Amino acid sequence: MTSEHVLPSSWTSWRNLAILVPLGCLTGCGQSDLAFEPVPIGARPGSALPYLSKSDTLMLSWVEPDEEGYHRLRFVRVPEAKVRTAARGADWFVNWADFPSITSLGGKSIVAHSLRRRSERAHGYDFALHFSRDDGASWADAGRPYADTSDTQHGFVSAVPWKAGALVVWLDGRDAAGSMSLRGATLAKSGAVMASHLLDGRVCSCCQTSAARTDSGIVVVYRDRTHGEIRDIASIVLTQDGFSEPRTVHHDGWEIRGCPVNGPAISASGGLTAVAWYTAARDQPRVLLALSQDGGISFEVPFRIDMHRPIGRSGVVITPDKRILASWIENADDGAALFVREVSHNGGTISLTRIADVAGDRSSGFPQIATSAGYVYVAWTDPESKIRLARAAL
Repeated sequence: MTSEHVLPSSWTSWRNLAILVPLGCLTGCGQSDLAFEPVPIGARPGSALPYLSKSDTLMLSWVEPDEEGYHRLRFVRVPEAKVRTAARGADWFVNWADFPSITSLGGKSIVAHSLRRRSERAHGYDFALHFSRDDGASWADAGRPYADTSDTQHGFVSAVPWKAGALVVWLDGRDAAGSMSLRGATLAKSGAVMASHLLDGRVCSCCQTSAARTDSGIVVVYRDRTHGEIRDIASIVLTQDGFSEPRTVHHDGWEIRGCPVNGPAISASGGLTAVAWYTAARDQPRVLLALSQDGGISFEVPFRIDMHRPIGRSGVVITPDKRILASWIENADDGAALFVREVSHNGGTISLTRIADVAGDRSSGFPQIATSAGYVYVAWTDPESKIRLARAAL
């Protein structure tokens, strides 16, 4: 069954935001109860690289150029529309797949990160941390949470509140043998490094990492890489006892001799944890979603959520009442589009929502999905190179 929601005439200028259930469903789908509406955020033309924080306070950040040719990390506390700047620089590494972030650490403490060029090499860059203790009114640069000075990649960062500070994980290219590693650091709220960790010595080189808090700790997900070039999604769990060994979320068996630049996304609510990701194992492009009932220690068999023509760039969120919503970009008959699907805990389809038309190339970046105060929010870059934000009541 398919259905269509007609946009109010007042949304004519937002022609790329639609509520639609087209193209057929893998397991059947019903009419969506998610009626999205635009949320003004003050992003300028030329803005890109949205990031929705996944902590207790929802914030949206993005990168945009200013009049002097610098780049700025801008942010708003959702649903407020007061735009602030967390960081600014002339030496930034601006890349469609590796983007800055902003995360609330609780109270008025916030951590953000930006990417800085180390050299003119294509992949020689660092990331720097920025901390605010007054709800983003002022910021202090904390530098890099690592001592490595190699002219290699340091990026694809995820930050999550942990104890009195944060856990930060990233992809690190310092290994002289050429393997990318996954590393992490636990930080105080001042930005001081409390401990550093090598989490996995061989991972995919440019797929996003993602992390989420559970009742018992933090789960980090990323795309692994074996010596046989199998690049499936793996997870590591941090508890009070330390880090677990890496575990494969599901053995897709995707053999690919190059990075697909299509990382996983994770969300958790209590012990329920969901991971969404793209794979093209056996030359079958799919977006999969797997659930864990034990805080990410083990995952059930995944189920497919796409409609047979996915580009990927997935996102996922578990609402406070345990609804599971996943987002991704898919090729449709009329061009690429951003979709959100609600799924049941056994993999059945509840509804499908077409959010917006997007570019099918790199310019659309990686859309974001998160929840806050009874709403689900989706952020993306539209075909006119501007950040958009929409929300629907849950």
